[in-house]
Amino acid sequence: MLPYMNVGTLSRSELQLLNQLHCRRKQRHRTIFTDEQLEALENLFQETKYPDVGTREQLARKVHLREEKVEVWFKNRRAKWRRQKRSSSEESENAEKWPKPSSKASPEKREEEGKSDLDSDS
Repeated sequence: MLPYMNVGTLSRSELQLLNQLHCRRKQRHRTIFTDEQLEALENLFQETKYPDVGTREQLARKVHLREEKVEVWFKNRRAKWRRQKRSSSEESENAEKWPKPSSKASPEKREEEGKSDLDSDS
């Protein structure tokens, strides 16, 4: 609400309209990169994860983007790269902790082994 308005004098419908206008947010434009732009961005990402401003400006001119878009793309791409690294390291840790049962044993054989493990606990 606007601080200088006396809301006590407004009708309910006027308050609702005012609230709707106040709550509307400017929609952001989402950049849709072409295949050529993505290829150029990914190629540079393979060379360096943190390109300097001059390199970003040069790439932006080459692929017809604003430097700010290139900067944000790299920020998001680094976040994705870190997520992938973390995920793959967690998968390898889990594989070490929980080795897969050998596929040589039949399901019945594995079931019998499970029963014998239970028997030895008691």
